[in-house]
Amino acid sequence: MAGTNTVLIFDRDHTLVGELITTNGRLEQILFTERGESLFGEKAQSWVVHGIPMLCQAKCASRAGDSKALYHTRVKTRQPEFGHAFETWMKWHGLACLPLDDSAFLCWNRSLKLPLEPNERFAVCVGLACAGDDLSAWNETLEKAEKIVDDAASLKPRVKKKTMKKASVKKKSASRKKPSRKKSSI
Repeated sequence: MAGTNTVLIFDRDHTLVGELITTNGRLEQILFTERGESLFGEKAQSWVVHGIPMLCQAKCASRAGDSKALYHTRVKTRQPEFGHAFETWMKWHGLACLPLDDSAFLCWNRSLKLPLEPNERFAVCVGLACAGDDLSAWNETLEKAEKIVDDAASLKPRVKKKTMKKASVKKKSASRKKPSRKKSSI
């Protein structure tokens, strides 16, 4: 599709919370993870009906000179400005939005097969977003990493479990006499 854009959304902990797909700036699809759904599910439903809130700036001319005025508006999902309004809203609320082109998105999907921590996955996404057109090094590295993970998963434990025998502890019969207390006469 011409003008298709995919944006991955991460929270403050660098955990993936969602994905936005737009075509020419217009909403095609919003996908949220379970965490993203709990954070933004109701808001996203409101955006579909009412549009996403956006703070805009206008230049006002007066005799005293030019000044700037801020105002709120809502951008509907079918408007070409929706993608920009969405990213602005997410950034305003402390989330990271990373756009990926189609080839970078394919690399991203490969990285999802790897056992990575959220901050490592976020770093991969930042690298892919900044990589430009030449993703050959990324493809090569991810291919090697996938192979290592697949090989590790196919290995079966070769060490036999040792059975531990319960040590029998013989209780010594305690035939100790209690020390007798002698009364002292003073």
